[in-house]
Amino acid sequence: MSLFFILNNIHFAIGVFGALAFLTAAWFAFDSYLLRRNTVTLSRSAGFCLLALWQLGHSFVSAGGVAAYTILFLYVGGLLLILLGFMLERPVTRPKVEAVLILPALATVYIYVHAIVAVLYFLIFFLSYRQYKRGSEKALKPFWIAFLLLSVGALFSAFSGEEISSIIWIIGHLFELLGFLALLFWVWQYIGLRVREELVLIFTSSALIISIVVTLAFSIILVEQIEKTTRANLRTSVKVLDLYIGQLKEEVAAKTRFLAQTTPMASLLASEDFSALEELVSEKLTEENLGFLTIVDAQGNVVMRAARPAQRGDSLSDDFTAQKALSGSDTTDIAFSSVEGFSVRSGAPLLKDGTIVGAIVAGALLDNALADSLKRTTGLEISILAKDVVVATTLFNPDGRTRSVGIQITDQSVLSSVLERGEDVVLRTEIVSRPTLASYLPLKNAEGNIVGALSSLKPQQEILDIANATNRLTLITVIILMLILALPIFLVTKRISNE
Repeated sequence: MSLFFILNNIHFAIGVFGALAFLTAAWFAFDSYLLRRNTVTLSRSAGFCLLALWQLGHSFVSAGGVAAYTILFLYVGGLLLILLGFMLERPVTRPKVEAVLILPALATVYIYVHAIVAVLYFLIFFLSYRQYKRGSEKALKPFWIAFLLLSVGALFSAFSGEEISSIIWIIGHLFELLGFLALLFWVWQYIGLRVREELVLIFTSSALIISIVVTLAFSIILVEQIEKTTRANLRTSVKVLDLYIGQLKEEVAAKTRFLAQTTPMASLLASEDFSALEELVSEKLTEENLGFLTIVDAQGNVVMRAARPAQRGDSLSDDFTAQKALSGSDTTDIAFSSVEGFSVRSGAPLLKDGTIVGAIVAGALLDNALADSLKRTTGLEISILAKDVVVATTLFNPDGRTRSVGIQITDQSVLSSVLERGEDVVLRTEIVSRPTLASYLPLKNAEGNIVGALSSLKPQQEILDIANATNRLTLITVIILMLILALPIFLVTKRISNE
């Protein structure tokens, strides 16, 4: 299993554990409310409940979308309710606004939600620490330590964003875990002499830990199986792509020879009837479903480009397919042209009374349209590389509107194994900072040189979404069973405590 999936499972486990910590604190605060019946404890209880919901949602919901924004509101709302409880509590006097709010950060707050969270965590720590130092509640020490740790964790999260494998992300989650442990210790010291609450908490914590272990075990097994199947599909797709490119070469070569031998292009070129030639090449471009069709004279100068009649006069004397065609040979190549881009291209001589008067160069474009077609065939994301640069792909940038074209491949495994040694490989890599399983097929020109590659991709996020869906179902099932078992445990402990 990759580091990406391991860290995602750690994120899930810490999130569920944090939900337990906040839910326990909410239960304790509500228990206090039943005794004191004041706004302070009710506000804290509601705030901790919202934080528990946030932790559960954060464990399961991917970034983006309405659900993600909803749980962010729960996060901020929960912290505000806890903060409100401390500001209303006596005998601690309310601090001045300038002592609590960090005004210079407000401009950034509206952009980075985690910055708001870090500030709110710190404010709760500050107020609880003030209350602790004034001697009104010495038992608050684990509480303010917990929120100090959580504020540091939120600050790290603000800098790490969604980059799950970064060292900043790992350190931030470590601080969060320590904060949750401190919060549980704070609750535990209050219920140390309450047998019923102790037994219920122990049972709940044990059951939840078991559910997390079971859920992660199923997740690991499932992800390994999905990844194994995905790798097999990627290997199969490489073979499909290889066959497709081979067929495309044969098709382009056959069409080019057919046009050279069965149409009056050679006669029209020799007689310099460019008007009729233009009409003919435009008709054949559409009829034969070609990406481009170019006519050159005996010196390699461009006489006519179908669909681009005004673009002529340049030379294809350096083009391999044109050279071979003007020397009397039919050939098919894969190459990059400044006019057509990356393409499969074929050349054939145009003969007039046995004399080569020019050549026809035609082909199929290796562009986004082809990538989309291959995706419909394989069901996978497709990228086409000219050397180490992506020239066509079905992948989109994070904005969801523009394709990830123009990206240079920097993964040394891909560069060495595919573009240098010409191997077909399936490996883990990163595309636009997104972990991906990818297969690569090198593309070679007519001279046997590697000029690019075809790649079929499966973003690991798609596999992760399946694993998270399984985690949700497994955890919900275990929690339902836990709640069913909790009722008799609660009744037994109540009877024991009464006796």
